[in-house]
Amino acid sequence: MKRILLSITVSILLIMAITNVKAAGNVSWSGADFISIERTVDNTAVSITNTFTYTINADDSNPEGASNAPASAIVTFDGSESVSDDKVVKAVNLSFGTMSFTRPGTYTYKLTETATSDSNYPVDTGKEYTIVISVQNELNSADGTPTGNFIANLILEDKTGNKIDPSIASFISSSLDSNTSRLTITNTVTGNDADFNLYFPFSITLSDTVNPYSIHVPDPVIIYNDQTITQPTSTINGTATIYLKHGQAATIGANDTCPICGDIPVGTMYTIIEDPQSYSTAHKINSGVITSGYDVTDEHARPNNTQVDFINTKNIPIITGVLTNTIPYIILIALCVVGTVLYITIKNTEKN
Repeated sequence: MKRILLSITVSILLIMAITNVKAAGNVSWSGADFISIERTVDNTAVSITNTFTYTINADDSNPEGASNAPASAIVTFDGSESVSDDKVVKAVNLSFGTMSFTRPGTYTYKLTETATSDSNYPVDTGKEYTIVISVQNELNSADGTPTGNFIANLILEDKTGNKIDPSIASFISSSLDSNTSRLTITNTVTGNDADFNLYFPFSITLSDTVNPYSIHVPDPVIIYNDQTITQPTSTINGTATIYLKHGQAATIGANDTCPICGDIPVGTMYTIIEDPQSYSTAHKINSGVITSGYDVTDEHARPNNTQVDFINTKNIPIITGVLTNTIPYIILIALCVVGTVLYITIKNTEKN
């Protein structure tokens, strides 16, 4: 009898356990079922190759019954990303759409950046995001009873609990590989007597006379002093002469169209001498003050890029105020002429 009662009790418990396990229902997402991971590397003059790894950890307090949540993600820079304002950016979507649930509840996950393939591009340890997935029973519109399926809503929160909309988890760090960068020369022409199509020669000398550095100019072939000139594509023994007209810029080292071209090592001395061609010339380095002169010598010392802006001005005096200054005299002469004519007319009348 005891064995029979024990067997019945075990059977009842097993049946109860089985009936309490609910099969996973279909999930409908009330919004996006993914978040975006946006990775930025700044302080770089060139594109990079690197992989950042992210970990997604489920919170211990999550209800049981969720599966297929992504455990990790990666963002890979392959060197093809363009550089803008000394930074490269890449984004990937992290999908939760394949998840399944067996019961409603709130499911949270922590998203952090945990690894980098190159130590020159450090991990952003200051960022942590919380992914919150709220799961509710789907109800029949007719009688409000559960359909057996679920409706899920995904939101992204920052470390302080603020909702981020759109759901973009941003990570950023500065490149430590900044011992080289580019040198850019720009030319601005101004003045009421300026020729905006005139090319100005710029002679460049680098202290590194061994390694050639790529030169990128907007006009590879120009006409200067009635001669056809092919502009150089690299420095030779540390020197080169380039030609720029109004609004143009030349880059020595890498640029957006050639991110793998060799940049100039920080600490390299450079001298730029412009032929002013009867123009008044001034220049400034980066965001510094404007200084008169057509030549500049400085050290390429910035971890990012160096830009030297030349401003060429040519004006002629504008004659102003001539009419207003002479009007009184013109009126006086006109009165004299009129008076003379009247006098002669009156005398002739008297004689007649």
